[in-house]
Amino acid sequence: MLGYMEFKEVLEMKKPIKIEEIWGTWEEKKTCVRIRMVNREWNRERLERFPHRVFCNLAMTFRVEYQSSEGTMAGYDIEHQMLEHWGITEKEVAETVLENLRKAEYTIRDLEEVIFEI
Repeated sequence: MLGYMEFKEVLEMKKPIKIEEIWGTWEEKKTCVRIRMVNREWNRERLERFPHRVFCNLAMTFRVEYQSSEGTMAGYDIEHQMLEHWGITEKEVAETVLENLRKAEYTIRDLEEVIFEI
């Protein structure tokens, strides 16, 4: 069984990962940007960290989504510091999100219809 000291040694040998390496470039990420709608009031403090647009009682935030190696969807919310890293504005992210939404294939359906199919 792996003991604490062996575990600690392995971790100390690993090179630290810079968060900027994870964020990548805007060119790499822009096709993966999606909209996320959240309740504005419930997320008031959290929204201070994220670029967003207000829509009624909701806030439209931006998210990078991708398919994980296991085949499930994964992602992370875009923060102000990521925009600085990518050298883009909130307006550019919003325009890209809308462009991606126009290209996406989706259907809006009645909830009762979906439940009936299940």
